Amino acid sequence: MSRIILSKYDTGQEHVVVGWDHPCGGGFWQEFNLEPEGEYPDDWEEILRDGGFLHGISLADFRKAVPKDLLPLVTDRVMALLAEHAEDPDSGYKRRSIDLAGA
Repeated sequence: MSRIILSKYDTGQEHVVVGWDHPCGGGFWQEFNLEPEGEYPDDWEEILRDGGFLHGISLADFRKAVPKDLLPLVTDRVMALLAEHAEDPDSGYKRRSIDLAGA
């Protein structure tokens, strides 16, 4: 699966990630919760919101599937990278990360 890191928390932890997963047939987006310091509360969940994970989103529908508040992170450059990953048959099987956070 390819992963494109779009933003990070001040701690350096990934916040918003998009990517392409060939086995799932499309793209995905994920927003992670900030990991707590110390012990994890019993009700803590790693993923705050996500879309397309395990079922994929087509490139044509990708921007429509991202929440409006995260949409500014999905630039034309990000969409071009997703299109490249969709064309590369290895991108879905060899984990590949590109860090655009702060770029």
